[in-house]
Amino acid sequence: MKKPQLFLAAGQIALAVSILLGRFVKDSAFVSFSIGLLTGLSLVFNLAFLINYRKEKSK
Repeated sequence: MKKPQLFLAAGQIALAVSILLGRFVKDSAFVSFSIGLLTGLSLVFNLAFLINYRKEKSK
């Protein structure tokens, strides 16, 4: 991938939205699902960035 920083940015945005949803939105099943989904996406994107960063660093 040409710009692995996009993974990092997407992960940070997903985590920020997840935190904001948990803090300011009334709890319901859909909100809980969204928080879990966004937290999982954040983990995946941040790990993908770290893996790509390590591969580029070793070259």
